[in-house]
Amino acid sequence: MAPKPHRLLLLLPFFFLIFCCVTRLQYPQPEFLPSFRHDFYHRDTRITYYELGQGDPIIFLHGFGGASYLWRHVYPSFQKDHRIFLIDLKGFGLSDRPRDGHYSVDDQAEIVKSFILHKNLKNITLIGHSLGGAVALFTYFKVTARIKALVLLNSAGFPESMPKFLKILRIPIFNNFFTAIIPTRLAVNRILKKSFYNDEKITKDLVSTYAFYNSLPGSAYAARKTAEQIVPDNIYEILRNLAEITVPVFLVWGYEDEVIPLAYGLRLHHAIPGSQLVSLKQCGHIPPEEKPSETVEKLAGFLNPPDRRRHKHKP
Repeated sequence: MAPKPHRLLLLLPFFFLIFCCVTRLQYPQPEFLPSFRHDFYHRDTRITYYELGQGDPIIFLHGFGGASYLWRHVYPSFQKDHRIFLIDLKGFGLSDRPRDGHYSVDDQAEIVKSFILHKNLKNITLIGHSLGGAVALFTYFKVTARIKALVLLNSAGFPESMPKFLKILRIPIFNNFFTAIIPTRLAVNRILKKSFYNDEKITKDLVSTYAFYNSLPGSAYAARKTAEQIVPDNIYEILRNLAEITVPVFLVWGYEDEVIPLAYGLRLHHAIPGSQLVSLKQCGHIPPEEKPSETVEKLAGFLNPPDRRRHKHKP
């Protein structure tokens, strides 16, 4: 005898729970530079980083929900002449996700500062994407004398530029619900589709990789706390300080970015004296993923230029 429809309805929550659990598990860990992976401790929090190459240091900082894996197509072009450091921000990648409530941009910058002092690094080029761009800016003001240049890709900075998914995560009544109910793979896929201009470049392996990082224990908590604290109380004071930056600053932006539109890149360009801005056509929020070759070309042109004169925005 076939089960009655109302009995099937009673089983739907059970099947949905199973569906959510299954989609949160069994993501393969990417084989990303295992021989160059190290750990650094900041106030008992383990921070994973990758070190290779030699020369003046470059520190790469990924964005929200990301990992050092983001830079896999970029760093190889610079490791011959530079000492490369890829840092997994606290709460992301393979770094710890402690339930300590300290996930602000300033907290992340304190960790990067501590890392720089621990390694006694000088003449540093800081390269940050999205959230990592904001962390790079904060780090600059903490260790100004050690920074040689800043590179910001589709960088966070202005509070009005906050992506919608972060605005949702900042609302207490919603953040616990969404991070608990929405399957990790589905959430990652939706965010990548919002972040890419060309959805055809979003592969199953790419979704699985970022789903792995974002399914590690404590990831939902870290994402919520990062979203809640992403705008500092003194944000406008900080923005005024951008005019005090004295090192060369290079801004790279996806022309079709819907997460942090190019208009905010132009605002950042005008706020930082002497900065340069280039945009990549047919590219969304994540140039190192969507346009890796073009990203490397632009970075190489900045890191090894005949001069660093201010120029207008170039497409």
